[in-house]
This record gives sequence, structure tokens and C-alpha cells, in this order.
Amino acid sequence: MNRFNLIKTNQVIPWIALMCGLQVIILWFNVALPVIGYWFTYFLPFLVLIVFVTTHWKGFFIYSLTSILLVLILIQPFIETTLFYVLPSFFLGIGYGLAIKKQTNFLSLLMLLSMIQFGILYFIHAITFELYQLDMLDVIYSLLNLEHDSNITLLDPILLYTIALLQILISMFFMLPLLERFQLTWSNATSFLKNEFISFIGLFFITLLSLFFFQSFAFIGLGPLLLVTIYSYLYFFVTSSRFWKYFLIFGMVLYPFINAILSSLLEGPYRIFSILFLSIFPIIILLFNSFTQKRQNALI
Repeated sequence: MNRFNLIKTNQVIPWIALMCGLQVIILWFNVALPVIGYWFTYFLPFLVLIVFVTTHWKGFFIYSLTSILLVLILIQPFIETTLFYVLPSFFLGIGYGLAIKKQTNFLSLLMLLSMIQFGILYFIHAITFELYQLDMLDVIYSLLNLEHDSNITLLDPILLYTIALLQILISMFFMLPLLERFQLTWSNATSFLKNEFISFIGLFFITLLSLFFFQSFAFIGLGPLLLVTIYSYLYFFVTSSRFWKYFLIFGMVLYPFINAILSSLLEGPYRIFSILFLSIFPIIILLFNSFTQKRQNALI
């Protein structure tokens, strides 16, 4: 990773002032022209990231405090702007920064940022409902004609995670050209690392066990588990041997029959957990490769 560090005060202060100014302009534009300005807010995490990786912690603290004060003074409504745009951009910018410094790969980056965004959306969802009695998911449920199902709120975490993942993918679309321009990159490796494999196994068993002991948490774990499962299928179909591809196809062919059996045992929204069956097959492949792979840190 190539980057420049700003240490001297006469370098840091103007740089922070410039980034704060750009942030205020984007937020003002979003308030004045929300339909168009909303898309410019996807650049806010980049402003946080660029300060995070080019200054020391004192400089980043000054930037954080200054930007919050400027939003408080110049942008109204302050609370909504801070909750919906300023704080999320800070968390995501720091997430990007940590991924770049640790040289993580694409899957880890996507998991990290999507979980951060999911936490943000979950918090915003709870706050808006508590303060304004407004459920921002009602519109989506209405479009799906599910608003009268008393158990449908159990799917809130999965729906929120899906929205978070889509937002992160859009954010990355805006961020990648800028990161390349500033020579800020993370690892291009697509292989499963040991920590990703452990996360996959952990998500699978935590979600499965939560079905029996803590059902609400199972819906939270299912979102990222599905992300890793889908990624693993795509990865193995591209890179694995013909035998493993047939193994995965066998699992997908068998799934409708397993789903029919589980649907008779599970009720309502809980039927979605039949998808856990598909996670077993890439886990088996990863387990096999983990015992046969000679490379120290990678499983594939």
C-alpha cells in the first residue's frame, strides 16, 4: 500500500480543513437537493478514510470533533444528519481504513463493512421507531404484501442486512476508483483464509444453535452466513476441481427435497432456515482442503 503521511501541523490543519469543508458541502447539498444529493453522501466514508490513513490519531480526533461541530452549526436538522450520514460515514471510513492497513481480502472487507452498516441500520431502525413511531421497513413489507403477518417482524434483521449489503456494494462502486487514484488498496486475494473459515464455521453453528435456544439471534446471524455461503459457491465453481463442482451441484439438487421436509417441521418465517443445508457443502470442502493444504495461512 502506497500512501503519504501528514505529520507536520502546517500540513495536517489545512488537510483537515479541506476534508471538513468537503463534508459540509456534501451534507448541505443532500439537505438542499435530497434526491440528487443523497448519492454524493456515498463519498463521505472516503473523506473519513483519507484522513484516517494520512494523519496520526491526534489529527483524526481533531477532524472528527471539527466535522461534528461544523455540522452542528451549519447543517440542519442536526440530529437526523448526524445519525443517518455523519456517524455511519465515520464507522465505514474507519472500516475501510482498517481493511487497507491490515491488507485484508475482498470477502473479509465485505463482511466487515456489511456488519458495520447492519449495526448502523439496526440502531437507526430502533431509534426512529422509538422517537417517531416510524418503522422504515413498513414500505418494503407493504410492497411484498406481508404487512398483516404478525410474525413477519422476525425477518427484520435479514431485511436490514440485505439493505446494508446493497448499500456497501454501492459504496464500493464509488470508492474503488478513488482508492485507486490515491493508491489505497487492499489485498486482491480471493482465497479463504483461516480466520474467514473459522468465521464461516462459527456463523453456521451459532445460527443453528440459536434456532433452539435464542431464535431472534438466529435471524441476525443468517444474513452474513448467507453472504459467505453464496461467495463460497461462486468461488468453488470458478476455482475447484470438477469433483467438488459436482458435489456442490448435488447439494443444490437435493435442497428442494430437504426444504420440503424442513418446511413441514418449521413454521412461518422459520422456514427460511432450511437454507442452512446449503452451507454444509462448502464447509465440507473447506474442511477437506484445510487438512490437505500445505500453505500456512490459506485454505484454498
